[in-house]
Amino acid sequence: MLVDPNIVETYNTGKEGFIVALCEAMGIPALIDRSLASPAGRPPEIPYGVLTMMMVNMCDDHHPLYRLNEYYRDTDLEAIFHHPIRLNQINDDRFGGFLDLFYEADCRKIYS
Repeated sequence: MLVDPNIVETYNTGKEGFIVALCEAMGIPALIDRSLASPAGRPPEIPYGVLTMMMVNMCDDHHPLYRLNEYYRDTDLEAIFHHPIRLNQINDDRFGGFLDLFYEADCRKIYS
């Protein structure tokens, strides 16, 4: 029986899945979440550790922040990053704010 390609959505989780698995095995998302979480503030829509893994994936292909939607358009985000993410949540303001927060938290201290 042949499958109609118009009704099947396919996803490639090759490099992205490998990078996420490597980051999770090293504990990077948990480290970032602990370092950037504000005890008085509400939790972010997308955890900072997930944003970190998204940026690592995106930086590998040298995509600018303003083209994040394009980069992740054909990706099953929830399957790769293990968190429910909608494509419209991904924008340069969110990642710019994350980078500002990361810098303020002293990124060298976090990684050392």
